Formats: sequence, C-alpha cells, structure tokens
Amino acid sequence: MACVFIGKDAELVAARFERLKEPCCTGQGEDVVEDDFIKMLAEERLGCGDIGLAAELAQRDRHGTADCGAHRRVVAFRQTELALSEGHALMNRGKVVDQSAVQVEEDVLHDKMCFIRIANRYSLDGLCMARLHSMASVGVRAFLNMSDTTQKADWGTRRKGGTFVVHFSGAWVNSSPKPSVETLHFDIESEAELTTLHLEADHLTNWDSTLLVAVRQLCVWTEARGIHPCLDGMPEGVQNLIELSRAVPENKQSDEESPDDFLSNMGERSLAAYRGLNGYFDFLGLLCIDLFAFLRGRGRVRAKDFLLLLQATGPQAVPIVSLLSFLTGLIIAFIGVIQLQKFAADIYVADLVGLAVTRELGAVMTGVIMAGRTGAAFAAQIGSMQVNEEVDALTTFGISPMQFLVVPRVWALVLMMPLLCGCANFVAILGGMVVAVAISDVTVLQYCHQVQAAVGLNDLAVGIFKSGIFGLIIALAGCYRGLNCGRDASSVGLAATSAVVTSITWIVIADAIFAVMFQILGI
Repeated sequence: MACVFIGKDAELVAARFERLKEPCCTGQGEDVVEDDFIKMLAEERLGCGDIGLAAELAQRDRHGTADCGAHRRVVAFRQTELALSEGHALMNRGKVVDQSAVQVEEDVLHDKMCFIRIANRYSLDGLCMARLHSMASVGVRAFLNMSDTTQKADWGTRRKGGTFVVHFSGAWVNSSPKPSVETLHFDIESEAELTTLHLEADHLTNWDSTLLVAVRQLCVWTEARGIHPCLDGMPEGVQNLIELSRAVPENKQSDEESPDDFLSNMGERSLAAYRGLNGYFDFLGLLCIDLFAFLRGRGRVRAKDFLLLLQATGPQAVPIVSLLSFLTGLIIAFIGVIQLQKFAADIYVADLVGLAVTRELGAVMTGVIMAGRTGAAFAAQIGSMQVNEEVDALTTFGISPMQFLVVPRVWALVLMMPLLCGCANFVAILGGMVVAVAISDVTVLQYCHQVQAAVGLNDLAVGIFKSGIFGLIIALAGCYRGLNCGRDASSVGLAATSAVVTSITWIVIADAIFAVMFQILGI
C-alpha cells in the first residue's frame, strides 16, 4: 500500500522536507523542524482514520499551546517505536523485509511506518537522521538496525504433530554470526514422540558451505536419535550436496581379530582366491570386448600415446635385454664347454646354446626381464592414477579406462616381445660363440654352421610364439594390479610387487604347459 498524503500536496511536503536537510539552528528553528515533521506525521495518520489525534495536534498548533511540541514529540516517539516493534515482530515470524524500499509488510504497517517511508523517499543524510533521532532515539536505532537483521543467520522452530520444523532464515555464510546449535538440540530433545525433522529455508537470503555443515551435522544428530530428517524445504543445491555427502560410505575399521585356527584361515584364503579369480575373469571379459572394438576401429586410443608405449616397451628395453641375454649365453656355453671337452665334443656347444636359447631361455629370460621392468611400471603408473582419482575422472568423462589405459599397453607389449625375444636369441648365441672360440678349438665359422644345422625355423618360431604369450601375461598382470590398487602410496608399491610376482609365476607355468604340449605335438 503506497504512502498517501492528505490535506497537503506532494510539493508542499517536499518543500518542508527540504528544510529538514538544511543546517540545524538552535532554539526555535529546531522546534520548527520538529513541528513540521509532527504535522506531516499527523496528516499521514489522517489516512488511517486517526482524525481525532490529528485535529488535536492541529488545534494546539494554531492556539500556540506551550507544551504542544513536547506532546508531539511524545506522540511521534510512541507511534514510531510501536511501528518498529511490530516490524521486528513480523520479521521474527518470518516476514520479508524489502531493503530497497525499507517497507515492512505495508498491508499491516502502512499507517505506522510513515517515518521510515518518508526518510527513505527523500534520502535523508546523516545530519537529518540525527535530528530525527532527537525525537525518537529508540525507534531510529531500531530503524537503522533493521537492514542488518537480514544478514544474520537464524532459525525458528515449531512443532506440527509428530514433525519438528526448523526454519532457516537470513544469510548462512561464513562471515555472519550464527545461532547456538545447543539451543536447537535442547528444543528438539524437549519435545516428546518426534518422528520427523523437517527443514525449511523459504526466507534464506544467502548460503555457502556453512549451511551445508550445519544441516549435515543436524541430520546426523537426529538420525542417531531415531528422528528422520526431511530436506524437502531446503534449496535444491543443498539437497543435492547433502545427498552426495551421504553417498560416500563411512570408512569403518574392523577391530575384529582374524581367527587363528587352521580351518578358518584356509576358508578365508579360499574365499580370497575365489574373489581374485572372479576379478580376473571379469577383467579378461572386458579386455576381450575392448580388444575386438579396437580391431574394428572403435577403440578410443590416441596414436601418440600408443607410439610412446611402443618406444617404452621396445627400443628402450633393448639394452637391458641384450646385456642379460649375452651373459646367459656366455654362462651356458662356459658350462657346456667344460663338460663337453671331457668327451672331445666341443663343437656341440653350439647345439646346446642354440636350442636352449631359441626354444626356452630366450623367451623366458625376456619375459622375466620385462616383468620386472615393464610389468611393474604398468602397475605403478595405473596405480598412481588410481590414487590420484584420474581413473575415476576418465570414467566420469565417459572414457573407458580399459580402452584408454589397458588396451594400448597390452598391444604394445604383445607386439614388442617377439622382437625383443629375437634380439635376445641372437645376442645369447653370440655370447656362447665368444666363450666357445675363446676356451676351445671351435672356430667362428664352425660355430655358425653348427648353430644353423641344429636350430630350425620351428625352434625359432616356438620361442617367438612363447614370447608373445608371455608379453600378454605381463601386460595383463601389470594392468590388473594397477586398476585394483588401493588409495594410498603403499598400495602402489604392493601393486607393483604383486604384478612382478604374478607375471613371473604365470610365465613359468605357461612355459611348462607349452613344453609338454609341444613335446606331445612333436614340434
């Protein structure tokens, strides 16, 4: 409801208030300013039906009653204080204060808030407000502090049946003062037979994480006492964030001691082995799907990353593989020459080194070296990404970690292992030739002819085939342990160690299976 002046037009009112902005003089001038304000206050009240008081004030003014100024000041002070006290009462009941117009529920206070409306309409400066303060100090102080109440965090409570309603209001930010939570806990505990805590925030002006912490702590406190919290009245952002905070399970450390008896330990180990095999099969199934997608050109693999993996698993591994293979061939030849010299069969050291390296030791030694070098690296790389939640970020972006991380590593190692195995075979045979020529009567040409006669293409193909399978085993073990790594630094080390042990174990098992199978097939 708008402010209406009765009996005088707006120009006259504006002219009178221009006098309020002029410097104040002592004596009679100050009384004139106060009388003008009281007259306008009385005329304003004519619109509310209080004609008697306005007529009495006007009559006293015309007759020049000596105490009319004091009487007017008392009336103005009383009416202003009453208006502001009712305004605060409305605010405590959750009404909204419009700071831009400084109007508090004009449908109720339109006849008593003229003081506030006039001061705001004519933008009175601090000096003029000080003059008005001389008439109604308590009311003016309340008026000046009304805008601050909207910046304070507060809540109101009421009970509705078996539901306890908490109404949040004001600005729930870190910089604003907040009410004591112990008082709210006491109010809730004093109510009997409560089933639901309903939170509302219709008059919330601003909020940040301070409100989230308060709501979360209140929900935990009420749930511990069997009261169900309901957040339907809170902003949607608050509801989503509180739901997200509840989605993370609590990290509960089990204090139960593991059983010491033999059967219980065997049962736990059997269950752990079953879960491990189940995880392996799930991993293999997803890998097969993504490998087929990669072959069809639907895999999400960056060419640059794939080439870098080829370089890391291939050319960069040549020096260490060559060194160890050369030493292996040298050792085999040295032992063989010592024994064969007893029978004057030094030339057959070429057969021993050639067959042992091409069929067995070349692929096995390459696999063991790559398991300790590349398999551990795969586990550590993916495990570090797991700790830093980079794998979760890929999943959030809709990128399959299997396609982006596992498939290129598997392909890179499977492609590079046969090449490394061929290099290892050549260097090991070369190491055997150095020993045979150095400590026996075998020449370089004899050694090369004997190796060519003893080693066939089938022997070379067996070793190359084994190396590809060993590369697949190493890549699978390293990637699987990395993806199943824990969330701390020690878990990364455990994943790398487990990847190496798993790779070497399965390499030896696979080599034994291949040896028997090739013997049966006559290869």
